[in-house]
Amino acid sequence: MNNFSFYILCVIGFIVSPVSLSSQINKNVNDEVKTLIFNLESAKVDSALQKINHTPSGVYLNLYQAFVSCIISNNIDFNEYCTNYNSQIDFLKRESKTKPYVLHVLSELYLQRGILEYQNENAFTAVNCFSKAYSYWKDSEHRNPDSNYNLKLSGIFNLLVSKLPKPYSTMGSWFGYSGNTEKGFEDLKAYLSNSNKGYGDYFEALLYLGFSYLKFEKNESVIEKFIIEHSSLTLPEFLQAIMVRCANKIHHPDLCSEILNKPSVLPMLDYLKGKYNVQKGSDMALLNFHSFLSKEKSMQFKADAFRYLSWYYLLEGDKAQYLNCQDSIKVLSCYPTSEDKQAKYENELPLLPDPVLLEARLLFDCGKFKEAAIGLVNNKKNLAAKSDVEFHYRLGRCYYYLDHIGEALSQYQIAIDFAGEDQRYFGPYAALYAARICLDVNDPAGCEYYLNKASELNNGEYKNSINQEIDCLYKVCSDSQ
Repeated sequence: MNNFSFYILCVIGFIVSPVSLSSQINKNVNDEVKTLIFNLESAKVDSALQKINHTPSGVYLNLYQAFVSCIISNNIDFNEYCTNYNSQIDFLKRESKTKPYVLHVLSELYLQRGILEYQNENAFTAVNCFSKAYSYWKDSEHRNPDSNYNLKLSGIFNLLVSKLPKPYSTMGSWFGYSGNTEKGFEDLKAYLSNSNKGYGDYFEALLYLGFSYLKFEKNESVIEKFIIEHSSLTLPEFLQAIMVRCANKIHHPDLCSEILNKPSVLPMLDYLKGKYNVQKGSDMALLNFHSFLSKEKSMQFKADAFRYLSWYYLLEGDKAQYLNCQDSIKVLSCYPTSEDKQAKYENELPLLPDPVLLEARLLFDCGKFKEAAIGLVNNKKNLAAKSDVEFHYRLGRCYYYLDHIGEALSQYQIAIDFAGEDQRYFGPYAALYAARICLDVNDPAGCEYYLNKASELNNGEYKNSINQEIDCLYKVCSDSQ
């Protein structure tokens, strides 16, 4: 199940938002409770829930609040969550027989339970929960076809199922599970457009769409447009954090500079500010990360925070503090996010990052492509021969974003030539990016050549993810001929 972990964790971002309630619920209570949940104001949520006790919506929101407390604020443990869940889920099942709107509530509750089961290494139970969630969504579409909230579930399941890696996608097809990436995005956008701006449903829709862009969208201009249109200081801080993460994905954190330069309460924003300030070479990174590490109760992003702190110290020439931060990564009890897993992996490599390459990596990540390229070229003579693959890979990436496509392709080819038996990701990814360039210039033969190279070099890091991208590009290349 390890290969599946990325996709299971993706669900977390989708579910960290309250389910929308039936039109039968008082609109003011609905929006009040959902807004409080988004702002992580648990005490006020408890008070508001008194208005809808002993109703399907009240039961759901109570369970959702427990889920948030378990997965984000860490105020209750998994066993307490399960006890609460088990005592109330049967009530919702009974209610769903006469109230079709409860079906979409059940679908999301089973998704939540599956997430927590998976995080607690109960893989079989988690898969069973996800299967039930899928079934309740299908029942909701059948019995309540006009519900706007089916768009939300359709978007989630179409995206997740369409992105399943082999052999899980094949296994899913045996049970009739199918997904369509384009439909997933369209349904989530429709759900957003059907929501009133500034209310709970709107915040929920923004979170679903923003997280789907973060995990699944390849077109960076689509993500940039989304951030420009919807990012705002008036959003709940959790949504602000999603916007910043989307901006980081497209190497344009300055799109969210207002968010990153204002005071905040949410620990995740401290973490994101820390990354931003390490990229900028600012001492503020120390305050950001120390604030995050002291406030964050869960294990999410802690390994990555120590990784960035270690890089800050390394670039400052403080090797002792670098090693202290790296040791802090080793002793953590778990590594829940993809960023944490990457930090753990790099921590286990018997390598000290080269400061020249590390600085270029950080400059690239914050969109300073020209400065990164200049730094690489000017310091090439200071690099060891073992760094040749990474050097040419990173220089190719810079040239591509500077729209120097021919030079980018040349650098990728050099990285491929140097890769040989190297087990880092630089060689196969250089070949993948070269294949994409060939697709863009309508050169299917060149695309196929580079995809074959990617397959040959894919003998180490991210092997399964790279295989997925190779398969996807092979299909696109074949369709273009």
